[in-house]
Amino acid sequence: MSLFLKKRSFIKILIVGELILFFSIFIYLLLFSPNYLNKKSKYVVINKNETFQNVITRFTDEGIISKPLFFKVAGILFGYHNEIKMGRYLIHDGESNYKILERIIDVKGSETPSITILEGLRLREIAGYLKLRAGIDSTRFMELSRNYSYLNIPTKSINSLEGFLMPDTYEILWQTDEEEIIKRMVREFERFYHDSLKQRAVQLRMSLKDVISLASIIEGETKLKSERSIVSGVYHNRLRIRMALQADPTIQYIISNGPRRLKYSDLKINSPYNTYIYTGLPPGPINNPGRASIIAALYPAKHKYFYFVANGLGGHNFSTTFDMHNENVAKFRKIRADSLRKKIL
Repeated sequence: MSLFLKKRSFIKILIVGELILFFSIFIYLLLFSPNYLNKKSKYVVINKNETFQNVITRFTDEGIISKPLFFKVAGILFGYHNEIKMGRYLIHDGESNYKILERIIDVKGSETPSITILEGLRLREIAGYLKLRAGIDSTRFMELSRNYSYLNIPTKSINSLEGFLMPDTYEILWQTDEEEIIKRMVREFERFYHDSLKQRAVQLRMSLKDVISLASIIEGETKLKSERSIVSGVYHNRLRIRMALQADPTIQYIISNGPRRLKYSDLKINSPYNTYIYTGLPPGPINNPGRASIIAALYPAKHKYFYFVANGLGGHNFSTTFDMHNENVAKFRKIRADSLRKKIL
């Protein structure tokens, strides 16, 4: 082989080698070069109907990706630009474009937070909490809770689903449809409120709305397991003789800036939920009670108590007469005054 041909072959090999090297570097930068997040992991959100270009812009602004053009080319090259899924994703420091793309096209890669809805929360509180933790539209959640014709629930004599969203821990993907969340919570309520509880309500001559309304008051009065049935017994005793329930949680429900310490003027607010003015149960539940309070509403303790007041230790003192009740009130006021004095000193 002549020197010329050898030189020509060498140049070809060199060019091919350079092309391979260039292509390898390009592929590395395109797919596998790390995106550094200052050695921190970060949650990112992809919203409903968000475009791939919007995601790129936001990820760039938030410091998730360092080479937006390469990220875009990689997404288009693999067809991922049409497959991104809404969700909340945890991106780790140093993850490549390819790794991030793989994560956001797989709904299983989205964080599925365990969201605990506590006992005694109101609808608006649940809506606000889910907006924060699951990215839902809280306004739509409230609208669906008031216009619930899409549900097959056993009572239609209520203004909203207040009381019928079962407190529990739920696995909820980011921006899950609000109607789906409500259906799951109502289903959990229906699963709990089984035939034996329905039969017990019939024995007590209480409607479903009555049971949950009373349970919501009990939920608002005490968090102590040992007290729920006793508090329930007090209210059953009052209902039996048509005595006003005088339940403070119903007042907290109607004031606009609660919960707070109640004033005497609050007790005079003209509302059907004011159990100081109107006898019997309020028109509907005042929060979403938990299982224990619903059981307590159906199985009250048998006793002769008609009154109770906080004891300053997290529980309550119960009494059978108004005079005894006034003595307990005086004790509580002294404890509260002493506690306030110590804080000032």
